[in-house]
Amino acid sequence: MPRTPRILENSTDTLLVYPPETSAGAPVSPEVRVGTLAVSLPDDDSWQAATPDPVSSTLSAEAAKRTTVLTFGVDPSLTPGRTYLALPTTGERVFFQASSTGTSASVADPLPMTLPVGTPIVGIAITHDLTAAETDIAGRGVVKVKATIDGDEQKWDVAFRVVRAIFGQGLTSHDLITRRPEMIPLRPATDDDYTETIEAAWDDIMEPHLAGRRYLIDRIHSLEPLFAPWSSACVWLSTRAARAERDQREAAERDFTNSLDLATRSVDLWYDSPGDDGTTGEEGHNEAAHDAMVVEL
Repeated sequence: MPRTPRILENSTDTLLVYPPETSAGAPVSPEVRVGTLAVSLPDDDSWQAATPDPVSSTLSAEAAKRTTVLTFGVDPSLTPGRTYLALPTTGERVFFQASSTGTSASVADPLPMTLPVGTPIVGIAITHDLTAAETDIAGRGVVKVKATIDGDEQKWDVAFRVVRAIFGQGLTSHDLITRRPEMIPLRPATDDDYTETIEAAWDDIMEPHLAGRRYLIDRIHSLEPLFAPWSSACVWLSTRAARAERDQREAAERDFTNSLDLATRSVDLWYDSPGDDGTTGEEGHNEAAHDAMVVEL
C-alpha cells in the first residue's frame, strides 16, 4: 500500500487515502474529518463527505502470476498511480498499483499470483479536497475516515504531511531487482512484491540517515537519483531481517553508506530550497530546522 500521503503547503490539493489492508472491499459513502497544524480537528459530529474511487470491473482473461498486464472487456478507467484491489474467488486480496488503463491495462509490479477470468477489480481510494487554510503550515496532519466496507461501518485514521515540495514516483520492485538482484533470495516470504521492504527501507533507513545529514525530506524534488542508496538500504535491511552472517550485514551497511555518499555529491539533482546562506545540503541548514525535521519523522 502507498506510503504517507504528502500535500503541498498552501494548496487546495486532493488528499488520497486508502482503507486498512485488512479491508475486503470497496468503501461506500466515505466521510472524513481533517486536522493539521493550521486547523484543529473538527468535533466528532462534523464529518464531510469524501469521494470513493468508482472503479468496479472484472477481468475478461486470466492474468498469470508475475504478469504486468490486466485484460478487460471495457476500459475500467483506472487512474495511473492509484492502488486497486483484486478479489479472486479463492479468498485472497491482491493489491496493485495501476500504471495505465484501457482494455489492456498495465500494473507497476508483477502480480504475486494468478487472477482467473471474472476476478473483480475495485477501486479503494478515497479522495478529499483540502482547503488552503488547512495546508497553510507545513507539518503533520491526520484525516479520520469512516466508510461502509463489505456491509460493515469501519473507522480508521491516516497520517499525512503538508510539505514544501512534492517529489515523484518512488522505487519499484522492478527497479530494485534490476539494480540489486541479490535481493531475490533475501525477499521475506510475506513480501511477494518487495513493497514492504522498499517502504521500510525508506522509512527506517533512508529518512533517518538523510535527516542525520540535515537534509529536509520535504525539500527533495526528485527521488530517482536516490534509487541507488535506497536499493542498497533494502539489501541492508533484508540482511538484518534474515539474520545473515555478520560479515554480510556489515558489507551491506558499508555499501549503503558509500552509495549515499555518492548521491550527496550530486545533491543538486534531487534537492533544492537553499539555506539562508545560499548553500544546499548538510551545511545549509540551521540546528532548529534540523531538530524540527527529526521531531516530524
